[in-house]
Parts: sequence; structure tokens; C-alpha cells
Amino acid sequence: MSIQTIFCALVAIGLCVTAGIGCNGADEQAAPESGPPAVTEQQEPVSRRERLIREREEQVAQERAVAENEAPEALFSAGPRRGWAGLSYIKLDASLSNDDWDLSGQLRKRWDFDGDGTWDTPLSTRSRQNHIYPQEGSYRPRLLVQDASGLVDSIVGDAIEILPQCPPPDFALVDQNPNSPTQGETFRLSDERGDPLLVWFASPSK
Repeated sequence: MSIQTIFCALVAIGLCVTAGIGCNGADEQAAPESGPPAVTEQQEPVSRRERLIREREEQVAQERAVAENEAPEALFSAGPRRGWAGLSYIKLDASLSNDDWDLSGQLRKRWDFDGDGTWDTPLSTRSRQNHIYPQEGSYRPRLLVQDASGLVDSIVGDAIEILPQCPPPDFALVDQNPNSPTQGETFRLSDERGDPLLVWFASPSK
């Protein structure tokens, strides 16, 4: 090999190195420059009290999620137990009803006053009702209670005795006015009901 050939080969190798081309013809990739290290945010230290509170809250949430919600308990009182048709107010109170999750005032309630199987009121959080029975008879009111989860319970109360309607008052008046054209006649209130009746009152003079 001549000196000229060796010299040309050395020149070619130098050119390849300068251009970043390997001797096998492939481009040589330069290693990426490493930048500054990433800065990570440091969380503020949590006090032991706060950590215990968070752990307790998580524990309570898990226990509540696992616990099975039970149906409410329907309870009510009614009184008086005896009354007159069309006259007596029977007071019904369902505030004694209770639930394992909901307060009594949050429970929804509805009433079947006469126990005939038909609900007489819509669902409401109202606990107290007053009812007048229009007809005589024996009635056993029924209460339904519903909690926020839709679970229900019902109860039938003791019998309430409703007596017949009280007869209207009746009495008789005798006209003793000497100046009246109806002197001596008797007037009964039941006969004159709905009509005007003029009554004279007199007191003996001393």
C-alpha cells in the first residue's frame, strides 16, 4: 500500500469523525444532556392528632358502609279512647316512632284512621294528627313509618270506641205572658228548630 493511499484513508476517517458519522456509515447519536434534577414538592408534616382524627373518620365511614340499616319502629299513642261521632277529637301522636339512623322527626308517616286498609293521609314528617270520626263504631287506627332509605314498618293501635252522635238539646217553654196572643201555649225547641222564637222573661216584683 502506498503512502498516498494511507494518507487518503486517514483523511477520510477524520472527516467521518468530524461529521458525527461512524466508520460503518451510521450516524452516531449524541447522548442527551442531563438537565437539573426534578424538584419534588414536600408535603407539610401532619400532626399526630390530625392523623388520628383522619384515621378515625375513615374507620367510622367504613363501619357505617358495612353496617346494615334496619327498618324503623312504628309507635303511636291515641286518646281519648272513647268519644262521640262528629264531635270528639281523637289525638294521634307518632313521635314515639324511632330508627337506628334517622331521627323521629325525619321519619315519614301516614295514617289509616279507621283501619279499613286505605291510607287516609299522604306520607309526611308530621307526627301528630287530630281526627273526628263521623260515624259511631269501633276503630283501630293504623300507622306506617318510612325512613330515608325507604324501609317501612306499620302498627295497628288499640280500638277506639265512638258513640252515637249526641242528641241536640231540647226543652219546652210555656208562654205565660198575659199580653201574648199565644198565652198558655207550649213551645218545644225541637219543633221550632230553624224558626225564630221570641221568648219573654219576667221576674216577680217585690
